[in-house]
Amino acid sequence: MCATCHTLYTKSLNSDGKQIGTFPEQMPYLEWLHSDYPAKSSCQSCHMPEVHGDAPITAVLGVLRQGVRQHSFVGANFFMLRMLNSHREDLSVSAMPLE
Repeated sequence: MCATCHTLYTKSLNSDGKQIGTFPEQMPYLEWLHSDYPAKSSCQSCHMPEVHGDAPITAVLGVLRQGVRQHSFVGANFFMLRMLNSHREDLSVSAMPLE
């Protein structure tokens, strides 16, 4: 699931603006995959801490479940923080707004 958003290739252009290849801009998932970590822990175990006890999975009519993970995304990038801040009401963001 992480690789869907966390594997980003950017077009490499020459001085005329013609694409000459791709550049691996963000590769944290592939770096994790080719490290010792897959045998030790998942991306979610560090970046999406587990809620202890029963917790609702949605704000509206949320059914209580075990093993729910917080969507705090520790270590998330600057772009994501700006997107969450820009759409905070639509996404029900409860964190303090960025200044």
